[in-house]
Amino acid sequence: MMFKQIWFFLPTAVFAHSWVERAYVFKDGSITGDPGYPRGNVLRTPTFLDQDMTYRLPPTGRTPNKILPEDHICMSSQRSHNYTEDSPVLSARAGDDILLMYQENGHVTRIDQDAGHNRTSGTIMVVGTPNESLANSFQSVMSPMNNYTETLKVGSFDDGLCYQANETPKSRYRQSLPQRAHLDSEGINLWCGISVHLPPLLEPGDTYTLYWVWFFNGTGFEEVYTTCLDVKIIM
Repeated sequence: MMFKQIWFFLPTAVFAHSWVERAYVFKDGSITGDPGYPRGNVLRTPTFLDQDMTYRLPPTGRTPNKILPEDHICMSSQRSHNYTEDSPVLSARAGDDILLMYQENGHVTRIDQDAGHNRTSGTIMVVGTPNESLANSFQSVMSPMNNYTETLKVGSFDDGLCYQANETPKSRYRQSLPQRAHLDSEGINLWCGISVHLPPLLEPGDTYTLYWVWFFNGTGFEEVYTTCLDVKIIM
């Protein structure tokens, strides 16, 4: 791969996985308007399971541990524009800033709890395209030779502010900081976010696709998670 690897180890019993939970138009540092959701979104109900929204590449247990040319960038439930009334597509204007929000799930506040491990929470890359193919493979979307996609943002999984309300020093410190108003969906937590700028030349009626890619690599193996979602361009 063309990305610098980030080496660390995480005990899977302590941490849950993460994905894009909501997307909002983001203006002057504030969340505005109604949320949009990933494709095929499953709302958090009493019967919700992490695997409903978790897509890992390469799949757990694959030997050798590597991403293959035929691996899709989107999980099976996100390979069509299957939005519902409960989880609609985000509407935005060309040139808007979009905030993609995800929960830290211990990958920020609990990342340094075990002494002797030099760990980070990984890197987020957001790739966009107005010319999406629902059959896109991970390697084709991420290839620097692909002229139909563009990298909109690369940043740390940890946005420097987010936390789950727990007893760790990092969480307690961040809870004490000035922060934006919490969304009802966040409760007492503050979700992480990465903002991207939509291209200014998009036309009303266009659909612009975003691929949120989390590089969560461990020593000697690859571990990547993705979320696929769209933005409907309006006047």
